[in-house]
Amino acid sequence: MLLAFAAACTSGSGKETVPLTPPLREIPQGRPAAVLFRQYCATCHGHQGRGDGPAARVLIGRPLDWTLRATLSKMSDEDIRKKILDGSETKPGERKSMPAFAEELAPADVDALVGYVRHLAAGGASPLPSGR
Repeated sequence: MLLAFAAACTSGSGKETVPLTPPLREIPQGRPAAVLFRQYCATCHGHQGRGDGPAARVLIGRPLDWTLRATLSKMSDEDIRKKILDGSETKPGERKSMPAFAEELAPADVDALVGYVRHLAAGGASPLPSGR
């Protein structure tokens, strides 16, 4: 199963902005964040996290572009973690445009992915190849 973090993002109204400076990290005893991103996210979000993966054109909503600082500044780490674990709907009551990964990812892997998308939004380069 491939991860399309979220086709639609809540605005986070009333929430403080989140700093976008965490470094790219690997969680000890977990899988490297870039490997996880390639395996679970890149098909929908693209290798560079821009929401332009090969599956993006057939999804109900466009996957988030994780390189946009404005997108991540409205989301806490817990917001991102919840989308990864629970998936998301394009509209309430519709089928999920992003599958849930609570059964597939260890907590350390989810933490690694949260850090990785923050790294992309902070202008960090993806170590993944840009080709498909």
